[in-house]
Amino acid sequence: MNTRSRARAPRHLFLVAALASVAADVASAQGWRSAPALADVERGAAVLDRGHQGPAVEAVQRVLTGLGFGVAATGQLGPTTQEQLRAFQRAHGVQPTGLVGTFTLQALERAAQARRVQGPLAVEAAARRAT
Repeated sequence: MNTRSRARAPRHLFLVAALASVAADVASAQGWRSAPALADVERGAAVLDRGHQGPAVEAVQRVLTGLGFGVAATGQLGPTTQEQLRAFQRAHGVQPTGLVGTFTLQALERAAQARRVQGPLAVEAAARRAT
């Protein structure tokens, strides 16, 4: 590695950190909060609800779409995702809250297994490994 490329690395890292900070500020200004991990939801320590964003939400959105409940995989749990969650919950005997708690997560996992698609826990784990 030459001297010139070593000098650029810190600036590059600074720019990445600055952009991440700006993105976090924009998300915060729009009311988005970081979503808990699905492992926390699975053990009952957390719930995904409106305003959450992150890999856990995107995983749920991807599974919902794979199960025929069309929703864009934006990673943000907004009104469209809540509407599709309620439709899924009604179809699978879960109280239609529009939230992802333990019972909804279990129902998503069972439905995914029945359709032979990856469940939300596996989808989220793959997304976290990729980043």
